[in-house]
Amino acid sequence: MGYDKLDAALAWPQNVPPAGSNIVITDTLKSNGNFLLHHFIANHLRAGQKVIVVGLSQIFNHYFLIGRKLGINLQTHKQNGQFVFIDGLTHLTTYTQNAPLPLAKTPTTPNSILQGNSAQGFYSTIKEHIEACAKDSSNPLVIIDDVNVLVWGGFPVVDVLSLVHNIRVLTEMVQGTLISVVHADEEGADDESSDSFVRSVLSRADIVLMAEPLQSGLSRDVHGQLSIVNGPKGRGVVEAQALHYRLMDNNCTFFAKGIAQGVFSFCDLESATIRFLTLAPTAMTAQDTLCRLLENLETYKPTIIPSPKYQPRRACVSLILRWNSPEQSSTEDAQLATTWREFLDKPWVASDKFGDAELLFMQRATRTGDRWSGHVAFPGGKNEKDETDVDTVVRETWEEVGLDLNSNDFIPVGRLDDREITSAQDGKLLMMLSPFVYLQVSPQTPKIDLQTSEVASVHWVPLKFFLSIEPYNFRPMKIKLMKKMPPYLKAMAPVAQELFGNMEVPAIDLPDSNPPPRLWGITLGMTSQLIDMTEESISGRPHRSKNENRLAFVKLDKDPPKYTYPDIAALVWLFYRASLGWKKLTGTTPKHRAKSTNWAAANELPVYFAALRKALAVAGLLRVGGIVFVALKLYNYLKRDSLQNINV
Repeated sequence: MGYDKLDAALAWPQNVPPAGSNIVITDTLKSNGNFLLHHFIANHLRAGQKVIVVGLSQIFNHYFLIGRKLGINLQTHKQNGQFVFIDGLTHLTTYTQNAPLPLAKTPTTPNSILQGNSAQGFYSTIKEHIEACAKDSSNPLVIIDDVNVLVWGGFPVVDVLSLVHNIRVLTEMVQGTLISVVHADEEGADDESSDSFVRSVLSRADIVLMAEPLQSGLSRDVHGQLSIVNGPKGRGVVEAQALHYRLMDNNCTFFAKGIAQGVFSFCDLESATIRFLTLAPTAMTAQDTLCRLLENLETYKPTIIPSPKYQPRRACVSLILRWNSPEQSSTEDAQLATTWREFLDKPWVASDKFGDAELLFMQRATRTGDRWSGHVAFPGGKNEKDETDVDTVVRETWEEVGLDLNSNDFIPVGRLDDREITSAQDGKLLMMLSPFVYLQVSPQTPKIDLQTSEVASVHWVPLKFFLSIEPYNFRPMKIKLMKKMPPYLKAMAPVAQELFGNMEVPAIDLPDSNPPPRLWGITLGMTSQLIDMTEESISGRPHRSKNENRLAFVKLDKDPPKYTYPDIAALVWLFYRASLGWKKLTGTTPKHRAKSTNWAAANELPVYFAALRKALAVAGLLRVGGIVFVALKLYNYLKRDSLQNINV
């Protein structure tokens, strides 16, 4: 993920700012905005564009070290002329030893340059490098980091603004982009001159990026908020919005505010003053989210479906949660928690600012004849004679991934709804599926030992991946409706596939490995029910206001399958609704109705697939009838044409 969400929000081609734009980054002492500069520098260099940095607050070595973390060697780019660093600190020392910047009255062209030897030399250096970009036809990124240093050095505000204006005019002439950094601390609101300077800089901006601390206070999972707004000049093409961010050593993760509710700040474009509006009293931390999930699981009453006598087969899977953090690599806990509340009170969990809860998935090995070959699943499997559901889930988890759920490292925290697993081909009940949820209470995950004949890999996925309110970029899973045909009809398979098309079901790529595992089907449904429990609930059921956005992942699972041909979709819907209505009318609705976040209750899926089979049968008759009708028409036409030729 990283900066992907920021790049998507800005929607710049090749992640490079529009040519000729003036971007202002405002930050505070509590929320430094330099991480944005580093990202823009990296993007520009990767796009083959020139970068010119006027460094007034940091020396070159600072950018060089940051560049190494981002995978960019600025020294190499500096040697080949793609990266230029103008040491403003050295010039600033010269200025303070001589005289301040002389007054320049509102210059309108770069020819109206500042006067004075020191200022003239500084400006001439910048001018020389920017004008050189016209010769090599590059669109440079010019950065002034940061403008406040000149003001703090005692130079008149009007002179500093004149210098910035001249640099901007030069940059526009070569179709470049200017980014200026300015500090806008609330603590300096009483400083009238400083406030006036900030307003002046903002009034010249096309786009304003405001890095701000959370007004609700510190959060373990959120380090600040970035507000993106169009500047007063109105040339920005961005959509006004706010993102929360979390800084890491060599990256920064952005996510929608719905993941951790905070504050939204905005810029009054008419007065060019910054104000803050609190929308929520607290920010949801990763610990808060996990606590709510475990509370809901504790009070939830899952639907338990007994196996019928004609099919006693059952299967059980384990949804294993753990707390993971880069800071706990050497953490030891002599007294492991025995309840989830004790677990959340552990210092290595409660005080962890960078950790997150994770959920374990596995990808099944590719095996001929296995209907679930290669699928993403949870550890688990079928029961054996005289086993309880708990016995089954413990044994299967140990056999497949080597984790002992009966050990002190894990505690059971709840159970989800049972599900009926039926064959899509004939509707035959295959087994009942029972999902159990466990929590790892030890700082270190026990060694995972894969049963390679059944499991290809395991993946720990952070819960926050599932907690966005913004739609996912997902590719649906396409299932051929004519996938299985009798051997004597295999030659007709390509024709049948063209006639009936595909069924598409929701699926997303998990953020792990390359290529990423695809999450879909029953496993997606169970994951959705678990994630739905991170919402505020009443009596164990998720509770939301009418206007509140549901989590995008939960909404994804509510989308019913789609079909290539609309007639099949219409027939499926018609037979499905008719079957449900008939069962309700005759009182044959299943006694144990599973409560599901899916578009259909878990035990209504057999009814749906029965409707699908009926729809395919009817669609097949219609297609055959259509083909016969067309064939007869063609035959009659050719016959009539032949007779006419004979008569002639």
